[in-house]
Amino acid sequence: MCVDRRKINEGTFYGASDASFADEPDTLRSSEGYVFLLSSMPIDWKASVQRAVTKSTTEAETVSLGHAATELRAWEFFLHGVRFDPGLTPTLYCDN
Repeated sequence: MCVDRRKINEGTFYGASDASFADEPDTLRSSEGYVFLLSSMPIDWKASVQRAVTKSTTEAETVSLGHAATELRAWEFFLHGVRFDPGLTPTLYCDN
């Protein structure tokens, strides 16, 4: 998960997602992870093995991105619920 820090405003809320295709040797399942940052400080992260076996790197990345997008939406609801507005549209980065 490499993000160009020059393109990121310090007051933003953003996340990054990544997956590694079929790296679990016994089951050939892919690993995935995401991280969310608020003003460049991590507030949420997760690394896990995907539940299903994917057929390609693109599919593994898409599944990982979908999980991260769901979590991003949950954070949007939470921040709205506590009346915190970072002022910019949240962004989700992916390396593919």
